[in-house]
Amino acid sequence: MYKKLDLDGKIAGEYGEPFDFGHPLLNQLGNQVTFATDAEGGVYLAYLYQNRIDRYSSEGKLLWRADRKLDYSTDPPKDKGRGKPGTEA
Repeated sequence: MYKKLDLDGKIAGEYGEPFDFGHPLLNQLGNQVTFATDAEGGVYLAYLYQNRIDRYSSEGKLLWRADRKLDYSTDPPKDKGRGKPGTEA
C-alpha cells in the first residue's frame, strides 16, 4: 500500500493492492510500482512485474484497472538453495 502525505505529513490518500506471491522476496520485488498523477489529482500505479496499471482518485478510490495474465510463472523456485542434482553430500 502506497500513501500520499499532505504538507503536514498526514495521510491524504492510500493507493494500491499488493499481490501475495507467496514468498517475501517475490512480494517485495513483484509489487514495485512507478507512479504518475494527472491534472485532476488522479494517481496511476504501474506495477513493473504484474502487467497491471491502476488508476485511483486523489482520495484513493480505485477507478480503473488494466491487467492481463502473466506469460511466466511467479512461483518461487522449488530448488532454491540446493546444489545441482547428484551433488548432495
